[in-house]
Amino acid sequence: MARLSCGCLSLKLITIRSSGHKFVGHFAFRHSPRKQKSPPLRPSAARIMLSISVLAQELSWLQLTFLAIAAVSSLATVRFVVNFLHKSYQVRHLPGPKASSLLLGHTYVYSLDTLGRAAKWHIHGDYPEPFLGWIKQFGNVILHREMFNYAVIFSDPKAIQHVLVSNARNYPRDPIVSSFISNSVLGHGLLSTEGSVHDGYRKMLNPLFTAQHVKTFVPIYDHQARLACSEVLAKAATSGQVLNLSDVFCNLTLRVIGLAGFGFDFQNDLEARQAYNNAQLVPDTLVLVGTRLIPGFLDWPLPSLRRRREAQDKLSQVVNDVIGHKLASSKKEGGQDLLDLILPQSTPEEAIVHTMTFLLAGHETSSSALGWTFVNVMKYPHVAAQIRREYHDVLARFGSFSSYEAVGELKVAHSVLQETLRLNPVAPRGRRVSVSDDNVPCLMEVKSLFQAYGSIIEIYMVAMHRHPKYWANPEAFIPERFLDGTPAWNADLALRDGKPHAYYFLPFSVGSKSCIGQRFSLLEMQLFVAMFVGQFDFKLGPDADTGVKYNNATIKPVRVTAHVSFAK
Repeated sequence: MARLSCGCLSLKLITIRSSGHKFVGHFAFRHSPRKQKSPPLRPSAARIMLSISVLAQELSWLQLTFLAIAAVSSLATVRFVVNFLHKSYQVRHLPGPKASSLLLGHTYVYSLDTLGRAAKWHIHGDYPEPFLGWIKQFGNVILHREMFNYAVIFSDPKAIQHVLVSNARNYPRDPIVSSFISNSVLGHGLLSTEGSVHDGYRKMLNPLFTAQHVKTFVPIYDHQARLACSEVLAKAATSGQVLNLSDVFCNLTLRVIGLAGFGFDFQNDLEARQAYNNAQLVPDTLVLVGTRLIPGFLDWPLPSLRRRREAQDKLSQVVNDVIGHKLASSKKEGGQDLLDLILPQSTPEEAIVHTMTFLLAGHETSSSALGWTFVNVMKYPHVAAQIRREYHDVLARFGSFSSYEAVGELKVAHSVLQETLRLNPVAPRGRRVSVSDDNVPCLMEVKSLFQAYGSIIEIYMVAMHRHPKYWANPEAFIPERFLDGTPAWNADLALRDGKPHAYYFLPFSVGSKSCIGQRFSLLEMQLFVAMFVGQFDFKLGPDADTGVKYNNATIKPVRVTAHVSFAK
């Protein structure tokens, strides 16, 4: 017989055959005399308490803990299933590719057939598939499922404006993407933080990239461009040897961002330059899928990842040494670089992260964009002739390209860069995650789309920039479409009811997370394109490979080589 006392009520478990008791279910209750009487417990409450008492005596603490965990897990599972079914109902009407698995959804297809396919664009030559094909087949709002979460691919300009600008607070970067960026720049900075922390960094760094400040870097651009002309391009033109332009652009832009960013010349430190190269990820399917879908993947003991971590340590030491020198120096030598302006407002640790951000983001994008630009210049001789005429005209008026005003007059070179970035946006995709339920307004297929908490939003610039609903003759290279008032410009606007390029053309994204250094990068590239094409003629080399190489964050040509000759 089990006995439990609760307050003044004594409960005894007795058999059903006992008499003289009041039965409730399978239990009988006998009141023990007490000086003070309390109201009798309701039968339901008494039953629960007695059941707990019996269980407590029969089961160990370990068993009770297990039962508690099982109960909580069951409730969590029920809640998870209900939420998933609710999300499924909300997006049931959206079109998209067929799921490969009831359990995995599009995870297998997405990871291997899209990211894996992107990793092999240079082999199969089907860039930018499958994304452009999906847009043509399913429209501007496309659904796919990653296991138990839904992702929507938007190419609707109104929806993009909402996600990236109007309600950007609700759509931070995917945490896995932010983690990858933090790992790459050695800490949390502008590209990997959200909310007030991100806003604080942006507010601090914005003044460094205004037109007023960027113009102070033009003499660096001009000097490095002239050095490249005399020491690299002229020698190649004289010798007749095939020149690897991919290497030229990589070294040139790395040198510029090192000098402008933190006063360091990579040309004088081969070990640091090699460390920078080793810090880049090898673009294979395992890396692309691993960094997107496996938390902590970059810490795996793979040889390539171990080599990358060692290179990052070297780069961190280089920047730390520069910071130490600047802090110890009482006298500033020469002009101010970006690091000089950051140090008074940052800790040394923060300064390292900001500097690494400028280095990795500024170098890779500019180098890749220049590679694509010269591929197009070599494919279209009439475009090279237009750049060359403009170069000589501006040079005759200004005498040199050491001023911001002179470089700003290179309109043709600028339009060539813009058209290049339309067809080959260096950053090909964006990915956000909703942090609360939201209704996204759309311009086309649907007027409004519900996005539940935790939903994934993706934007594929590689496909949107070739969308036949937004661009006239979208596969053609037509720089004039970026010159205001030309027939090509007007033809594009006619497709969009007169709307300009905003939210249709996203090479640097838009909103609070747009590329902070885009003015720096475009001005630098304008000058390089104009000066190189103005003085030299380029023809694709026999071993050139203009296939699209996706290296986890950017796309670039596999290998750009050229015969160089002096322009006539």
